[in-house]
Amino acid sequence: MPDGVPVQKSSFPCPALAFSVGCPVTHESRPPSPFRLWPAQGARQDFVGMRVAVFFERDGILARSASGNGTAVNLEDFRVCEDAVAPLRRLREAGFFLFATTNQPGITSNAPDWRELDRMHAVLVRRLGLDDVLVCPHEPDDQCPCRKPQPGLLLEAARRHGVDLDHSFVVSERWVDAEMADAAGATSVLIRSELNGKGHHDFVVPDLDAAVTKILEIAEELGTLRVMCHRNVAMEPPAAPSAARDHRNGSPSGGAPSRGAAPRKTASKRATRKPRST
Repeated sequence: MPDGVPVQKSSFPCPALAFSVGCPVTHESRPPSPFRLWPAQGARQDFVGMRVAVFFERDGILARSASGNGTAVNLEDFRVCEDAVAPLRRLREAGFFLFATTNQPGITSNAPDWRELDRMHAVLVRRLGLDDVLVCPHEPDDQCPCRKPQPGLLLEAARRHGVDLDHSFVVSERWVDAEMADAAGATSVLIRSELNGKGHHDFVVPDLDAAVTKILEIAEELGTLRVMCHRNVAMEPPAAPSAARDHRNGSPSGGAPSRGAAPRKTASKRATRKPRST
């Protein structure tokens, strides 16, 4: 499509089409981009075990506009939040998949266009080690189920990457992300802000470091960490018949547990949620 020509807002691809939730908008194919360098599907092929994720709101948590005008519209204005590097590394080393989510209705007026958006997200993925960036390009009037606070983006991640949403988390400052998490069955961890709103919150913490600490505490309590492993077991030598058994899950010591090694604990997770902070 020629530069400078606005695209009708009904011309964007919608994750909802993949899981058949009845998106009311007619969509066409997303234009290809040479800057979308991260794998759209099949990421983390070395992962074995339960696939549990943390979903981050992009703006304000992982990235910001250098000009202070809200959402960056080009790569020159796009800045990765460097204080997010170490906390996300903790999660990735624990075995979590990491995603950014964002509503980007400005695409309807090419501010930014897909090409520029993919350039920004390529930088974000490379710097923070994300597995994917999930984008909704729709206006509120489109009533599309991939636009937050609807759960479409999380459902697409579950379909595309095999993520277990019941054991996954959403980190944001915004109430729309907390509602999205609740609708998808995930746990919300909000960073305290005037953007928190008055709706449902699972946990409210002071900053990103505290959010990561809370997630790791909950995952440890539920046993989630014990069934997440991202080693490439194909490269591991076979265990000797007399190998010691891991006391935690009954698997060979140091080996990857089976998917059935630990029961689902959705009810227990819900029980650990604390009342909304005031």
